[in-house]
Amino acid sequence: MKQFKDAKGDTWSIAVNGGTIKRAVDLLKVDLGDPLAGDPPLLTRFDTDLVFKVDVIYVACLPEADSRGITDVEFAERLEGDALYAASEAFLEALADFFQKLRRTHVVRAIEKQRQVVAKAVQMAEQTIGSEQFDERIDEELAGLGESFANLLRSPESTPSPERSVN
Repeated sequence: MKQFKDAKGDTWSIAVNGGTIKRAVDLLKVDLGDPLAGDPPLLTRFDTDLVFKVDVIYVACLPEADSRGITDVEFAERLEGDALYAASEAFLEALADFFQKLRRTHVVRAIEKQRQVVAKAVQMAEQTIGSEQFDERIDEELAGLGESFANLLRSPESTPSPERSVN
């Protein structure tokens, strides 16, 4: 069982077990028991679709949310930046533990590889966005857009012709 703190400072526990798998199928129509399936695979979707991520984490925490009288929307509101990141990490660790205990180590390796790929993608995006070349490319694109707009305004098609009055 893994834990995380939400944005209000409350601690939540995440365990992936048979109940979690069944709830995900019943409520989300997703088989957490086969996280490599789908297009994109469930693991990739978890990292790229924020609504899906929040829903999966909620399903994993549903028994605790029910006991606290917290709805799915109230739960989602507690998953701001750092809290959502912590909940995501807790879920992925719990998912890896579940498959490790089932001796499905290929899934555990896939979960770890997915985490590495996401970390590398974030690092590369930060480097690209922070580079001078990126700034220069934006400046070039904006200059080109400005020229295109100016040319459009100068074109005869952009100047409406006076309408003839019909008498």
